[in-house]
Amino acid sequence: NHFLQISGIRTHISRLGAGKPLVLVHGLGGPLMWQRVVVPLAQSFDIITIDLPGFGESDSPTHNFSTQEYADFLLATLDRLDIPKATLAGISYGGQICAHFAYKYPVRTERLVLIASTGLMRERFVFKSDVLWFALSKLISATALRSERFLCRSARRSFYNIESRPSDLCRKFYEQLFAPGHRTAWLNCLRNAFTGAEELRAMLPQISAPTQIIWGKEDKTVSPACGEEFHRLIPRSSLLVIPECAHSVPLEKPAELIAALSAYQ
Repeated sequence: NHFLQISGIRTHISRLGAGKPLVLVHGLGGPLMWQRVVVPLAQSFDIITIDLPGFGESDSPTHNFSTQEYADFLLATLDRLDIPKATLAGISYGGQICAHFAYKYPVRTERLVLIASTGLMRERFVFKSDVLWFALSKLISATALRSERFLCRSARRSFYNIESRPSDLCRKFYEQLFAPGHRTAWLNCLRNAFTGAEELRAMLPQISAPTQIIWGKEDKTVSPACGEEFHRLIPRSSLLVIPECAHSVPLEKPAELIAALSAYQ
């Protein structure tokens, strides 16, 4: 665990293991999502986990990053770590970021892994309208994001079996939200996750990296139908659907995810 200045942002990075580099990119659930897979995967890979700007222990960006800016930040991180090419595995909004990366930087992408990725959901007007989004985001920031109980209850839908959720997950995530600028960054990424679908659909057929698409069969956050669409649009892709699993794949079915990733060393 250490901190690096990347693109002017104090960034928390963890690196463990040896082998081909595998970069784990979290989504709105933050870096806590990877806690059950890092050590086992480090038996086979050089695992790099990044707290994206505005999440975990990293500082927040000075402005709202677009999805492409987060992808460019990943590139700056690889450059800083002197990694010429890596496999990128992203969950939820992290998958959307990784897809942008693989499209724009094919020579830096060994493989692409999309785990319950956002980016293809139906775009809702509230996310596209600056006026409506300004009002809604202020409301969410002042209410939902300041209630640990509400966050914990609403996040239950991310699990098929709530007993598989780590007992301290809600508390740690809630505490991380109170770092300066983190609530703003979280809300911005939420908006990003629900916009830009047509742009992404145009990119996906041009992704050249071998791609694994992994989904929970019972995902109520991002429909498995989105996984099927990613599979249709990305030429060199495979699709794995895990039964009795919802959105939080690395926490709910870590063994299955580790096995899937390890099969493609």
